[in-house]
Amino acid sequence: IAAGSLTHTAGIMNGTWEAQGDVTIGSDADGGGGTLTMTGAVNRNYTYTASGTGPYFQINKTGGATVTPAGGTTALSVDLFNLIAGSFTAPTGTMTVGRNANSETFFTVATGATFTHNSGTVTFDPQAGCTGGTFTVDVATSLTLNNMNMSANDTCDGFDDTITTASGDTVIAAGSLTHTAGIMNGTWE
Repeated sequence: IAAGSLTHTAGIMNGTWEAQGDVTIGSDADGGGGTLTMTGAVNRNYTYTASGTGPYFQINKTGGATVTPAGGTTALSVDLFNLIAGSFTAPTGTMTVGRNANSETFFTVATGATFTHNSGTVTFDPQAGCTGGTFTVDVATSLTLNNMNMSANDTCDGFDDTITTASGDTVIAAGSLTHTAGIMNGTWE
């Protein structure tokens, strides 16, 4: 547990990590199998440097606390995203979520949590290598994003990956929705 800030500068992050302060994901960060959770009842910021990727990024804030981009942060890239509690504001540019895995729920917003799109773009970009996986977006009934890019790229010809919403969920694009690769299932508007 980092009572202050946590910086993922470079390499793969495995294990369980908790930050009660601000989080920085550097340009040489390579995601990983670990979980990085922002906790506490105080508003905090995240900083992101282009070309880096954070691991499984969870927000579990209490008392109505928020997590917002730090000044100058216009993008974010993480392997998985889970908004458990509190409020999260996406960057004004592009937030990319996805990693190479077989199948998994890779983007979650729980009931009672608040995801603010900040007029940016969310890119769903998981891939299953050569297996044709299914990747699920699980939200509290519905979630409105600004712009969405859907790209369930496979790394081998002949295998289609699927991005789907969880049963009963709807994901809404208030702006544009671009579907470039893979199969799209579930309810999207």
